[in-house]
Amino acid sequence: MDWLSNLAPVLLTLIGGGAGWLLKSKLEAKRRVEESLQEEAAQIYLEILLPFATLFSDLSPKSQAETLKKLSPVSTGKSHLS
Repeated sequence: MDWLSNLAPVLLTLIGGGAGWLLKSKLEAKRRVEESLQEEAAQIYLEILLPFATLFSDLSPKSQAETLKKLSPVSTGKSHLS
């Protein structure tokens, strides 16, 4: 029984340290994935909003016409409603 009282704190420390390390590594991996997704989402938002910002920043008719050509979908001959 004496060996158990000497060994218990060591075992509890090892188990607690291992559980803490696993939890920390899982949280860091999740954080890395979330950061990469956030960067990707920001890039997509920029791609979507940049033509509109260009459209409203330069009010010359020529520039607006060029920007509207970029914004309009490619005609396939089929309606998207059918």
